[in-house]
Amino acid sequence: MENKSEKSLNEFISVAKGKEEGLIGSGSLPSLISPRPTSGQASPASPSQQQPREKINVTFVFPLDEKYQCPVCKDVLLNPVQFEECGHRVCGNCFPSIIRVEPRCPIGMHPIDKDASYVDKAFHKEILALDVKCNNHEWGCKWEGEFETVQKHAAECDFVEMLCSYECGAKFQKRFFQKHVDRDCPKKIIVCPYCDDRHLREERKMHMEDCPKLPMPCPNKCEKKLVITRDQLDYHVGEECPKTKMTCEYEDIGCVHRCNREKLPKHHKSELINHVRMLHGVVMDQKRELLESKVLLKEQMDTISQQQKRIEDLERITNSQLIWRIDDYHRKLKSAKSGELDTIFSPEFYTSRNGYRLMASACLNGDGKGKGTHLSVFISVVQGIYDSLLKWPYNYRTTFYLLDQNKDLSKRKHIMFSVKPNVCPENEPFLGRPRTNKNPSFGSGKFAAHEDMEKGEYIKDNTMFIKVVVECDGMIAFAASFVWIAFDKKLRSLKLFNRMPDIGSSQTVQESPHLNGNVSQNGEKYPDKEESNMTGGSHSPTGSAKSRGSSRGSPAPSQLEREKFDLSLFVYPLEEKYQCPICGDVLRYPVQFIRECGHRVCCKCFDELKRVEPRCPVDQTPISKDDAYLDKAFHNEILALDVKCKNNEWGCKWEGEFQNYQDHVNSNCEYAEILCMNDCGAKFQKRFLQKHLDKDCPKKIIACPYCDDRHLREDKKAHLADECPKLPLPCPNKCDKKLEIPRDELDQHIEEVCPKTKMMCEFEYIGCTHRCSREKMPKHYKSNMIEHVKAVFTKIQELDETLGKHENTLKEQADLIKAQDKRVGDLEKIANSQLIWRIEDYTRKLKEAKAGNGDTLFSPTFTTSKHGYRLCASVCLNGDGKGKGTHMSVFISVLRGAFDSLLKWPFDYRVSFYLLDQNEDHAQRKHIKFSIKPNPCPENEPFLGRPKLEKNASFGGAKFAKHDEIETRNYIKEDTIYIKISVDCDGLSEP
Repeated sequence: MENKSEKSLNEFISVAKGKEEGLIGSGSLPSLISPRPTSGQASPASPSQQQPREKINVTFVFPLDEKYQCPVCKDVLLNPVQFEECGHRVCGNCFPSIIRVEPRCPIGMHPIDKDASYVDKAFHKEILALDVKCNNHEWGCKWEGEFETVQKHAAECDFVEMLCSYECGAKFQKRFFQKHVDRDCPKKIIVCPYCDDRHLREERKMHMEDCPKLPMPCPNKCEKKLVITRDQLDYHVGEECPKTKMTCEYEDIGCVHRCNREKLPKHHKSELINHVRMLHGVVMDQKRELLESKVLLKEQMDTISQQQKRIEDLERITNSQLIWRIDDYHRKLKSAKSGELDTIFSPEFYTSRNGYRLMASACLNGDGKGKGTHLSVFISVVQGIYDSLLKWPYNYRTTFYLLDQNKDLSKRKHIMFSVKPNVCPENEPFLGRPRTNKNPSFGSGKFAAHEDMEKGEYIKDNTMFIKVVVECDGMIAFAASFVWIAFDKKLRSLKLFNRMPDIGSSQTVQESPHLNGNVSQNGEKYPDKEESNMTGGSHSPTGSAKSRGSSRGSPAPSQLEREKFDLSLFVYPLEEKYQCPICGDVLRYPVQFIRECGHRVCCKCFDELKRVEPRCPVDQTPISKDDAYLDKAFHNEILALDVKCKNNEWGCKWEGEFQNYQDHVNSNCEYAEILCMNDCGAKFQKRFLQKHLDKDCPKKIIACPYCDDRHLREDKKAHLADECPKLPLPCPNKCDKKLEIPRDELDQHIEEVCPKTKMMCEFEYIGCTHRCSREKMPKHYKSNMIEHVKAVFTKIQELDETLGKHENTLKEQADLIKAQDKRVGDLEKIANSQLIWRIEDYTRKLKEAKAGNGDTLFSPTFTTSKHGYRLCASVCLNGDGKGKGTHMSVFISVLRGAFDSLLKWPFDYRVSFYLLDQNEDHAQRKHIKFSIKPNPCPENEPFLGRPKLEKNASFGGAKFAKHDEIETRNYIKEDTIYIKISVDCDGLSEP
């Protein structure tokens, strides 16, 4: 234990140190002290390290005697500890470091007894009584006093250097503080003399630039003595200042006048009529906008109605049925037979978006009468969030299907059970609105016999599928419309495509390196139209390629054989030898019987004669058809006979050879009777044709002398009476007796120019019923100006209110249509089969592909329908196969899906790829398209067959789009491209 004296010394030193710290501690008088290092050794009184003492910085009035200095730290002795052996002293701060090791006096270096050392209080008081100067005596402070009071003086000294308390950074003597604060300190908060705003002095200039109460002159110099506060200046300039330049109040309706405010009333007075007319024009524009908005409202209502119907139909497709996949069937059946697993439950589903909430259940080992022999199925109505809106009790037919998974769709034979709930009080617990989580279930205990299930292909890969369909309102109608749409598409395809090339034929646009198929790019491939090459030539009556004729240029036989020739037209009586003994007509192309009798007949009659037993018609001598020949010399003799014109009775004097007769009659005879070539029905001699056409023919096309219109002569009267737009007509209002106006300008004259036209006041729409001639209307406007203005403003207010309501309604309906579009899009993603694939950072990915890194990109997977094929697209930005380095290549892969056993295989539906043009103008967009129709042949089984691994080999187009073409137009925007993949599954029914 420490002895009593040591304990007392340690306690005193501790207390003294506290007093010392109170006198010269850090922060109490920084001007008097300066830091110095200490030994860092622990004192006997404390195991902790000794705190460093700061050296006292003070000026004594008289030089400090050495006895008042610590021999260790050379500082003023404070709390001096005296050694009993030698009488020397050290400060209380240095004493612990001396006694820690072998204690020795720092002056005489002789050993000391630490227990005999004591604090010399009297000497300590002597030191505190020494006279010292203020530390600021160099700056003028005259204070002198005891060392003990220096701390108190330092706190009050006016010559001490200080920092501004407002933290402006200024440094000055304490006596100048108030002067600095009152005049110079930028951080001093001052008060604005105008607006009483409080702000820093350094912000005064900035404040004056914004001070709302600072007096300012009018910028328009409207009155030199007028001073206005800044916050009132804008109001003065905008509302009061007579010198302010202003536009007319009717600027919004078309008036462009601009002048000083003081001159504006004069403008209003002089332009009052024009302003009222402008206002009326605004009213009429608003009326037109109102009508347009009504039409738009109706269109939007129709759109909303159609969208709602579409949404309901899509929701019925997507929601009103469930295909329940049950895996690990045999283990679950075994568990059911052992009693471990009695019932399994399907996921919950809704009959529509806001419809009934249902849940199916199945007892694999049967229930009730089907226990141990059958599969039992049931349905339960589950408590839903829309129950309060629905019709109760639930009474819709529910149908269960155990789906046959046979690969051949035509051989599938699903097991079906249908139940139509019987709405009666006894069935309320099953069909009523659920009061608990779900109602008791109802269904069939003998849905499917175990034996039947094992015989067919209902269980495949240890998996079976149960389909549940609820026939809600509208389902059958929608199905019918869907079938009609599909049929209509098929019908249109039959009309559009009469002949399509075979798959893999030379008529396909682009060869696929992976799959034979009927493909196209940037549109469908259609076969070229067939052309029929028609050849023609001259044909003779006998069917030969060239007409037969005599060397004398005889007329064509077809011209001579048209009718029987009048024998009286020969100038001389016709000898009997020139007549045919069969037809009695002049011989045409005479055929002579050489060996038999030498008689002749017409060529035409000879053809008929040789069909029966050939005999000469004159002497009945048997003849040989092989010995008959065409007598050309006799034929030429007949053609040289003289004949008259058949119109000789009407005055024609022509006579000539028989061979020229037909040419004369058909072309040259002016006395021939002809019908008018204009089909007017008139009949006259050919010589009167021009006279008929020039004066009489009602079917002759003539030109109107006013409008140059061409019409039939018989239509001239009707044309002038009703149609001719340039026919001069007098004004019906008789505004000018001499004035004649073309018909097409007459309406404009009456409606816009004629001073006699009776017209309604322009303000009829807003209630004015005055009617007078145009020349008197200005007087009416002038005398009724005030009434018109009042009516216009009232009407404008009404129309503004109505238009505002319409705008709100249009906005609400637009928002509704937008929401419906989103809903339809979401539903069509389920009901339809397409994917829009966004590929970002295109430039970097193309560069990596060209470098051989990241050769292929894969799209997210998607399905063709809710329970359809599962697909994945891929793209090679730098091409593949024949498109390597020059094209972008696209491919599609069939992936293994949850419902593959229910689908038709191989996959044979057309797949179309689109590189979408991102042009903001939709009308200018030109997408790049590539389409492929898979060819389901044995060679393509790895591509199109049911996947045995995770995915099949991909197929598509290696030359989908050229790199040069992609860089054009707007296919790349913000370094992003979009590829759309759609699958044409028309006619694909749900499993």
